[in-house]
Amino acid sequence: MATYDENQKARIMGYPIENVLAHFGKRTDHRGEMYFSPFRDEAEPSFHIKRSENVWMDFGTGRGGNVLTLVNLLAGISLSDCWDYVASLEGSGITVIDTPAPSSRQSSHSSRIIIDSVISPFKYRGLVAYAQRRGIPRHILERYCSEVSYHIDGRNDRRFTAIGFPAGDGWVLRHSYDGPFSKRCTGSSCSLLGASGENTLKPTCERVEVFEGFFDFLSWLMLKDITKPFADVCVLNSVNNIDRGLEFISAHRDISVWTDCDQAGYKALDTLKGRCSGVRDHIAEMAGCNDVNELLLLRNSQKNVIPSNIQNNSLTIKK
Repeated sequence: MATYDENQKARIMGYPIENVLAHFGKRTDHRGEMYFSPFRDEAEPSFHIKRSENVWMDFGTGRGGNVLTLVNLLAGISLSDCWDYVASLEGSGITVIDTPAPSSRQSSHSSRIIIDSVISPFKYRGLVAYAQRRGIPRHILERYCSEVSYHIDGRNDRRFTAIGFPAGDGWVLRHSYDGPFSKRCTGSSCSLLGASGENTLKPTCERVEVFEGFFDFLSWLMLKDITKPFADVCVLNSVNNIDRGLEFISAHRDISVWTDCDQAGYKALDTLKGRCSGVRDHIAEMAGCNDVNELLLLRNSQKNVIPSNIQNNSLTIKK
């Protein structure tokens, strides 16, 4: 853990809980101070945020706390590591200065993710089946993602396996289950692809498609019935990455934005419209759906499309 003065600690403790929800890709739409719980799917909001004190209470579980305890649950890291995690988030206004490594007599639990292996094609059927339940067939999954095995530094007793989507400085990891630890990342940048679907650092054409998460991008490919985007792609990996992706996005004349239909998504869309020209949104097209993946699943259900099983990698249409 880095060393913070009292003013920095106060800023960390005051970092908005709503921003933490957005960072982890959780719903941020709300009714007054009642939000939808980040720990489960629910029809009515039961997660209370007292903004004046920046504390939360999940009435569905009886758990509550401050911004550090929320990050502790969502990121699966120790409370001491949560100070550095929050300090590193966009908008915290804090520069993290690393402290010397602890001596052998001290106990330390780093939150750093250590990648053990990256393979493709996928060997773990559960990940393939998960993607197919979300409407993504195996050939699209394996074209853009890899099976990533990893462990947490200092915790060698447990290994994790996840779908990995490459970001500029690491991996975005998605597990085959829902819950507070279903999403992790080893970097903090956007994922940039050229019109051919290959990773790029510079624009390759005049149009760009902007998505919040990589499942939105994969879902868009399925909606368009294509395997290559035929346009540049910017996957933000978090709406907090708008500033990081702005240089790439603004270099295009035609900007198509597919942010989620929630408060954080609308805010990101407004930011892009305020800073870039030629921005088009798809709010009307996504009416009734929160994100592009929900739109894909809705369209599939309307066409009576059934996701394939693990052995059959194609989508089967009912006759």
